[in-house]
Amino acid sequence: MSQSAPTGGRNLSVRLQKVSAGDVLKKKRLKLLGVSLGDWIVCAECKHQQTHHYLHGGDFAQSCWNCKADHYKFVYFDELAKSLPPETVLYRMNRR
Repeated sequence: MSQSAPTGGRNLSVRLQKVSAGDVLKKKRLKLLGVSLGDWIVCAECKHQQTHHYLHGGDFAQSCWNCKADHYKFVYFDELAKSLPPETVLYRMNRR
């Protein structure tokens, strides 16, 4: 499965990759577009990374691209990972 993430006016082709909650917290080198995975927004309902990160402030989609959950279900990747068992599967975007 692939998803296009906005990158300042252009699109980036990415694929979804499984990652454990423990890896999100331990592996500081997990990044997308130079931003640490922990600083990206993720949907707490379906556990899929969204196309925005902390630098976007409140300027992001109003619902999850995957499950259509309301943006009130969004948290930062590291916050979600801290609240889950380390082996829990999450879904991150990775460059193709």
